[in-house]
Amino acid sequence: MEWIRVSIYTDALGREMASGVLMAMGYENLEIVEDEDAVEAVLVETAKYWDYASAKEVVRGMEPCVRVYLAKEENGEENADAIEEALNAFMEENPEFAGAFTFERTIMRDEDWENNWKQYYKPMTLGKRLAVVPDWETYDNSDGRTVITMEPGAAFGTGQHETTSMCLELMDAMEFTGKRVLDVGCGTGILGIAALKLGAKEVLCVDMDPVAVSAARNNAALNDCGDELTCVEGNLADRAEGKYDVILANIVAHVILMLLPQAAPMLAKGGRMIVSGIIKEREEEIIAAAKEVGLVLKNRNSKGEWVALELEQA
Repeated sequence: MEWIRVSIYTDALGREMASGVLMAMGYENLEIVEDEDAVEAVLVETAKYWDYASAKEVVRGMEPCVRVYLAKEENGEENADAIEEALNAFMEENPEFAGAFTFERTIMRDEDWENNWKQYYKPMTLGKRLAVVPDWETYDNSDGRTVITMEPGAAFGTGQHETTSMCLELMDAMEFTGKRVLDVGCGTGILGIAALKLGAKEVLCVDMDPVAVSAARNNAALNDCGDELTCVEGNLADRAEGKYDVILANIVAHVILMLLPQAAPMLAKGGRMIVSGIIKEREEEIIAAAKEVGLVLKNRNSKGEWVALELEQA
C-alpha cells in the first residue's frame, strides 16, 4: 500500500498548533519530529491524541515537523490538499503564526514505513518496575521487571518519545492494584496495558483512530490482557461510563484543556489524572485549568521541552 507523508515544518509552538488543527480534522496518528543538537537522532512520535507514538530514526538535515500519513488510494492527494488549505487558513486567521508552516509531501510504501524506524526500536527500561520490549526483540528480564510487549504496526506509541516515557515513569511510581483506569487517546495502548500489568482491575482504552484501536487490541493480545482491557473507538471520553481511579491522557495541551472539565467529574474519590504532551511554556496554563475543576498538582516529570503532570483531587 502507498502512503502520502505530509510533513509540516515549524517550531515547538507551531507543532502544537498544527497538531490541534490536524486532530480537529480527524487525524490523530501524528508523527512529531524534534530537532535537537544538530539533528543526528530524531525522536518520532504520534497518535492519537498524543500518544500516538515513538520510534527512532536516524536522519540528517531535518527540521522539526509534524507529519501525517494518508492512504494514497483513499483520496490521499485531496486530503493532503485539505490539510494544507486548513493550515494556510489558520495562518491567515492568526497573524502571529504567519509563515509558520511549510509543507512537503513524500510517497511511501508500507515496507518503507516499517524499515524507517524498526531497526532502531530496542528494549528500554523505565522507572523501577517497567520494561518496554518490541515483540521482535529478546529481553533478559533477570531483574524481574514488568514487561510490556509492543508491535506498533501502522499506529504509533512505543514508549521512546519523552511524552510517553514520562507518563510511564509517573505510572511506575503509582499504585494501580485494583484500580479502574481510563486511557483517553490510547494510540497503541501502551499506557493502558502498563496500567493493567501494574495491577489495575479494569482498563478502558479509547481512541478516535480505528488504526490505533486495531493496534491497541493487537498489543493487548500480545500482552495477554484478556477481558480486563477493552479498546474502543470514540471521541475523547464519550465511551467511558462510571468513575475511574486513574485517567491517562497523553495528548497536546489545548486538547487537555478541553478534556479537563469532562474528565474531572469522572474521577472516583481520591482519583488521579496523568496528562502529557505539554510543552513547558503551557505547563502553568494546564495547572491553572486543572485547579478550576478541582485538581491539583501531585507530581511532575520533564524531559527536553516536554512536561507530564500527575494531578489529584483537591
